[in-house]
Amino acid sequence: MAVRLAIACAIALATCQSQLSATTMAAVREAIGPSPLLVVVLPQASWADLRAADMPSTHRLMEDAAVALMPVASPSDSDPNRTLVTLGAGRAAVGGEITGNALPGGGFEVDVGPIAAANDHAHTSAVPGLLGSRLHERGLTTALIAYQASDRQQVPPSAAVIMDEKGRIDGGGIYKPAEITPTGKRLDPEQVRSAVGAQFKRHDIVLLDLTGLVSLENADGVIGRSAEVVQQRRGTVWLLTALAPVYHTDDRRTMGFIAVRSFGKGTGLLTSTSTRWPGVVTASDFAPTLLAGLGFRAGDASPMTGRPMEATPGADSLRKLDRLDRMLTDQFALEGKAARLYVSYMMLLAAATFAIGLWRGRGLRWLAVPALVGVALPIGLLVCPLAGIGQARQLAAACLVSVALGMLAFRSGRLMTPMLVGSATILADCLLGSHLMRLAPLGFGAVTGSRFYGMANEYVGVLGATAAIASGLTLQELPRRSWALTLAGAAVVLVVGAPWWGANWGGSVSVAAGLISVWVLLAPRNRWRRVVVGIIGLLIAAALPAALDLLRPEVERSHIGLAAAALLSGHSEAVRDTAARKLAMNWRLAQLASWWWVLAPVALLGIWELIRRGKEMWRGAGVPPAIRAGFLGAVITALVAVVVNDSGVVMLGMTLAVTFAAFVFLVARSEVTT
Repeated sequence: MAVRLAIACAIALATCQSQLSATTMAAVREAIGPSPLLVVVLPQASWADLRAADMPSTHRLMEDAAVALMPVASPSDSDPNRTLVTLGAGRAAVGGEITGNALPGGGFEVDVGPIAAANDHAHTSAVPGLLGSRLHERGLTTALIAYQASDRQQVPPSAAVIMDEKGRIDGGGIYKPAEITPTGKRLDPEQVRSAVGAQFKRHDIVLLDLTGLVSLENADGVIGRSAEVVQQRRGTVWLLTALAPVYHTDDRRTMGFIAVRSFGKGTGLLTSTSTRWPGVVTASDFAPTLLAGLGFRAGDASPMTGRPMEATPGADSLRKLDRLDRMLTDQFALEGKAARLYVSYMMLLAAATFAIGLWRGRGLRWLAVPALVGVALPIGLLVCPLAGIGQARQLAAACLVSVALGMLAFRSGRLMTPMLVGSATILADCLLGSHLMRLAPLGFGAVTGSRFYGMANEYVGVLGATAAIASGLTLQELPRRSWALTLAGAAVVLVVGAPWWGANWGGSVSVAAGLISVWVLLAPRNRWRRVVVGIIGLLIAAALPAALDLLRPEVERSHIGLAAAALLSGHSEAVRDTAARKLAMNWRLAQLASWWWVLAPVALLGIWELIRRGKEMWRGAGVPPAIRAGFLGAVITALVAVVVNDSGVVMLGMTLAVTFAAFVFLVARSEVTT
């Protein structure tokens, strides 16, 4: 009887609801509807700009909010709209030109064709407008409020955040700003508050576009008054920027920011499994977090690759983010200087090798210490964040550590010293959470969104060279301990590829190929049997990271597990897209490094002279087979990295640079001893 009564009530309610007028439905939504959600897209501003501006209302809001830094597009990018499309797609996407018009009855229609085609061409596997489609599937409606001076009702690029896959936004419109000044628009906070309140009477999610305002101070009043509307309904306010400020120097760039204020909920630093870094999130995490907050299940976010953000509780979250912002900004400014320092040093070493070897006879012995410093310089650049914030301080620390390690190795007369110290430092940092690599100038590159956890490709290259050469040196001194070396090599590959440690699939395959090559090259009698075993071992090294990741809960999986899950479910296009992106990235990196081609002849001359001078020693008794195998294994690591790594060009350069410097020392030491 109770069941029948419940069914009858439900039918009656549905019948009444279908007969309600739009005005009555708006009143019902305002009284008992879901908590409103306001997304405020701020003008181009950094976290430091936001904190320094006179914005009391916004600062009060942020004190009770969960906050984080977020990589965003730069005005100098060829695609400044990529962050906006990423926010709505829930995975890294490209933006391109966003066009469309406001509809006469309210709402917007975006031309999604060019955006979808751009993502297909870039092989992102992203679905522009996926967030809006998921909201529409649940009966939730969206609205966009924007301000333009012209009479033309052109859709703003921010529409990509909440549009659906057909480009539709249910409500909102283009409003006239209160004043147009030479430096931007000025808005009336009361008028904006009224517009926001009117949209929430009819819609559930409202995006307020504040781009182009005359100042952040003007945005403050608008944010404060609009937040009052949400607070009265116990809703949620998101503050974010999708475009970094304009900077006049290439080495100046900051991350964007994102803050969420859920009235009645906790605060802290936002984080997600996309970054594993409290205070740092990605734009692709926005859509899954918004859906999770509205009660969607994890599967409803598919095929988004972003992960729901969570707030890590703690005191002084704003001050912690201030310090992190300064460190990351300083790191970005240091990246170019550190790269130029390392490349210049290695080019000078190559030029000196050619010049001294050509005109000074046995003068290469003078390059023993400089060669060891070249081997140690990447390690110095890894540990230099321990010196604190400051570009000059960190570069000085990197040079001091490199020289000290080079001198220590020269005094001992053992190439093994920098090889073991380098490998151990990289592996230890990775096992302990990659805290040094996060802030090292040759590390992740979080400001540009390159990587946030695991092992950076630059240091996989260094590790590949040092591990292969160290294995050859070890086998030379302890030939009967090959079984122990095999276990150590397997552990190194596991650390590089394991999703909870290095999470670098291409790096694990490359390092495994180099170490297996050393093992194969040292078996002249049963080499083909070892080749077969080595191929099996390489296949295991390729499959193991994915298998380990698939054993973990879906929300904790890295990009390795996501790609493996897509392949097993029959979505091979996602894997093809990943492979295509790797090729495109390597090609772009090669083009960005065009200035290297000017110095390439110097490097080649140095390598040629080194090989010419070391030819006798290499073939004779000067270099034992085990050491030769170690060097060849390092070269094989570099060559495999170009094929399987998404920045294989960088890994190739780092691996060969360390290998070259080590070989210079080998030749120089042979001249000293003879």
